[in-house]
Amino acid sequence: TKFALDAAPNEGQCIFVPDAIVYHQIDPQKMTLRAVYARYVRIGKVIGQRPGANRPSLISIIFRCFRFALNWITGRQGKSALILTELAMRIGQRSTHKKG
Repeated sequence: TKFALDAAPNEGQCIFVPDAIVYHQIDPQKMTLRAVYARYVRIGKVIGQRPGANRPSLISIIFRCFRFALNWITGRQGKSALILTELAMRIGQRSTHKKG
């Protein structure tokens, strides 16, 4: 990662510690529904441009829209957030998918 490259200049070493806890600060504006959605659409666009990537069906996108709305309305914001990320990635994939 960029962090590892910055932390270990001149061919230094980085050691992976799976139990380590790393805290980082996230700007509040990056945690809004709109910002999270936009981020995952961008991720989906990158995935959609890869050779051999599958193009999500419109039905799967519509289905996830209903799942998102149902979970949001019933107060399951954690679950709806996960569905939102899936939905946004599929929309991004579909919008930039290269045929062939």
